[in-house]
Amino acid sequence: MTDAHDNSITDTVDGTIQDTTPPTITLNGANPMTVECATGYTEPGASANDICDGAVAVVITGSVPTSKGSYTVTYKAIDAANNTATKTRTVNVTDTTPPVVTLNGTAVMKTFCDVPFVDPGATASDTCDGDVSASIVVTGSVGLTVGTYTLTYTATDGSGNHGNKTRTVKVIYSWSDFLDPINIDGSSIFKLNSTIPVKFNLTGACANDIITAHIYVTKITNNVLGDEMEAVSTSAADTGNTFRRAGQGYIFNLATKGLSTGTWQIRVDLGDGELHTVLVSLK
Repeated sequence: MTDAHDNSITDTVDGTIQDTTPPTITLNGANPMTVECATGYTEPGASANDICDGAVAVVITGSVPTSKGSYTVTYKAIDAANNTATKTRTVNVTDTTPPVVTLNGTAVMKTFCDVPFVDPGATASDTCDGDVSASIVVTGSVGLTVGTYTLTYTATDGSGNHGNKTRTVKVIYSWSDFLDPINIDGSSIFKLNSTIPVKFNLTGACANDIITAHIYVTKITNNVLGDEMEAVSTSAADTGNTFRRAGQGYIFNLATKGLSTGTWQIRVDLGDGELHTVLVSLK
């Protein structure tokens, strides 16, 4: 300092710069955060910045399991002056994913008429609750008569989510297959313009049922099926292409007049949706 007469004096002042400000923590991702049991929690992390030290490390504590609930993750940052900052994130683990139902056996099953269906059942697993097979409720039923039935298996987890799967059960006729004089291995040879007795019996619990069965023929050329036709009978006792009852079995006197030499497929429709075919040759 200098006065008006050029006299001067000097002095010094000691000063210390202090850092009392903690770092600022910035969370990546949402807070609070909601995740599914099915996917689990992936830590998005955080960053911290200090006005004196710049970027500082963040230490994360706390874990988030895959079970339902509300959890806390803590983030801590300490600068060089030992100022500490903390921040927390709330993570809610929820379950909106339905259980997965797995059928025992196949999705499409067959059983014979008048034979009670034995349900092989199903199991169910949930991403949060594990095995929930005990919760499975089966709706629908399988009758004793020929037809197609649907069973639905529904499982419920602890959060009230429902998962289901269906099974189709076809009740069909048990039959004898094609009877003599037709060989079921396709080796039968008949003369063109002759009559082929096509015969079968119902077997099993429904052997005495009276059904309406139909017969069709298709020419095979170069291993390719042609157009299917209703079979024609040589016997007036047969109506159209319908089998007639013969004792405990069924018969259709197939006329080959009007057909041609070569390989033919015979198809019998019992009315249960099953495919019953055999090959014969005409010469």
